[in-house]
Amino acid sequence: HGKTVNIDLSDFAPDRECIDLMDYQYPFTIMTARGCPGKCFFCSSPVINNGRVYYRSIDSINSEIAHLARELAAKRIAILDDSFTQSENRLTALCKILEDNGISWFCESRLDCVNERKLEMMHEAGCSEMQFGIECFDQSTLDRIGKTIRAESIRGTLGKAVDLGIKVAVSLMIGLPGDTVRSVKERISVATNLKEVGVSVAEFGLFRPFPGTAIYAHSKELGYGDVTYWWEHEREPPLCFPLSSMTRSELIGMAMYAKYKVKE
Repeated sequence: HGKTVNIDLSDFAPDRECIDLMDYQYPFTIMTARGCPGKCFFCSSPVINNGRVYYRSIDSINSEIAHLARELAAKRIAILDDSFTQSENRLTALCKILEDNGISWFCESRLDCVNERKLEMMHEAGCSEMQFGIECFDQSTLDRIGKTIRAESIRGTLGKAVDLGIKVAVSLMIGLPGDTVRSVKERISVATNLKEVGVSVAEFGLFRPFPGTAIYAHSKELGYGDVTYWWEHEREPPLCFPLSSMTRSELIGMAMYAKYKVKE
């Protein structure tokens, strides 16, 4: 899980008076940590943060949230950590701070970093919205991209959050290793059926092989060919997909199809 470094940002509070906060969907945002212990092959976070998680001190976070609530009358904030629910002890302390300040909040997490106990505590502390990066529903593909979640647990965990009254969104990808038109259609179908357990939003994005990631380093083995400087390719928009199982037009078609289906 990498190393953990505690940092205190109390002397570096953002100047929220220099912009019109009301221009934003989430006018009040905060980060309590930077980095993620996950090792997903497509994610740039381990590269950017050297595989570490940098935590702010609890006192620093308490001070900033109290300022938002008391000085700026914030009632709702977005917590922008890569994975807010990693540590249960830390989550317990942060939930108390948020609850004491009467804040309603949004966060992102991984399915393997939540359980029913955590979800109940978060809901009681004012968590109203969560987003989970799922990427796909097929276990073999999840394993291939280093996503440490179990496919059979996805619907149940999402359903538990929804049953508690938390609005749930999920994000998924198209263009993963081994993707075909058939597998992507199945992914879109499962995503749209998540409405049955109360999932509010299913978003699809195109895979991007960022430099330094495992997929970038092993692109040829995974069927992508040479992805060096893929973003500078002459064709617009620059796209990346497993050449061994999809064509460029198929990728574009599936992206359009996903956008259409999730809006139905």
